[in-house]
Amino acid sequence: MGLIFPPISQKDIDNINKFKVYLNYLKCISDIFDQDRFKTGEHLIEIVRSRSFIGIQKRTENKDKIQSVLRNAWATEMQLSFTAEFSQFSCSIHWGIIQLYYSVYLSLSALFLSMNDVSPNHDFDTHKVALKKISNKIRSSPDLYPYPWNLTYSGDPKADRKIITLNNLTDPVNLESSPLSRNNGSLIPYARFLKTTRERQIENERGIWLKKEGKNKKNLTKQARQKIISELYPTTIFDCLYRLRIKANYKDVEIFLNGADIEDWAGEFNYSLINISRCTQMTIELLIMRHVGKDVYEKFVNDFQRYSKISYDAVKRRWELLSSLSYTTHSTN
Repeated sequence: MGLIFPPISQKDIDNINKFKVYLNYLKCISDIFDQDRFKTGEHLIEIVRSRSFIGIQKRTENKDKIQSVLRNAWATEMQLSFTAEFSQFSCSIHWGIIQLYYSVYLSLSALFLSMNDVSPNHDFDTHKVALKKISNKIRSSPDLYPYPWNLTYSGDPKADRKIITLNNLTDPVNLESSPLSRNNGSLIPYARFLKTTRERQIENERGIWLKKEGKNKKNLTKQARQKIISELYPTTIFDCLYRLRIKANYKDVEIFLNGADIEDWAGEFNYSLINISRCTQMTIELLIMRHVGKDVYEKFVNDFQRYSKISYDAVKRRWELLSSLSYTTHSTN
């Protein structure tokens, strides 16, 4: 007697299609990080030669807190990395999304501490503040956050329709193709990820505005919408990861469970999560190392290696590459 499988529902089909869209978004970004310039560390050389990097002054504040937050970031990334050994394990994906976001978010928190830009008593539970802060830093110093991190979107999604212009990118991006299309080698999925994320941000701000104003209207006035858009910081890759984290954590977990049952997709999704985390961490860590000094940062790495009960070499390998970079140092403030 043959096995009888329940017929796939329309809801299942919709979830699978949504999963494919998110997979396309992440794989587009991951494919960028698989380019030679990232494997060889060429993008790091671009950073250390930049005017903004050269102007960074070494600081001595908050070292213990920075180390504590970094250790949390690395431990979270280590949990994510376990999926690399079982890349086809579909049930890990929705938690992998959360681990990717928090590994990056904690590293950003350590960066802000190293810049003495937040109080050491900061509770690190203000995601909206952190996302706005990193957007403003990319806007003011795009040379510290090279392509693709410096690609941001500050337009009006309704007005731009199918052709959008990203900040720090010369040519506009045409979004005419279907979001289900892989568009290998193009920026289309990444650009669409930024655009649709900004749509969600504006919608969230719309709800806040209506509640604040005590309005029961369904739609904003044109003036109110324009005010929201003008006051909203440029949307970044970090906002995209936060959006994905909210979906996986609270709203649409079935999307990731249904779609991830397709074996090849699960492997691609898990690899993309890990790849985005490692490459983004390295860039942030370079900036932290610049602020605290190589000697202090080396201690952070050695302490983590020494006290981590499970071997995790990614942090050490990144340190070996970062420490090999030659750049001008400054005296301590």
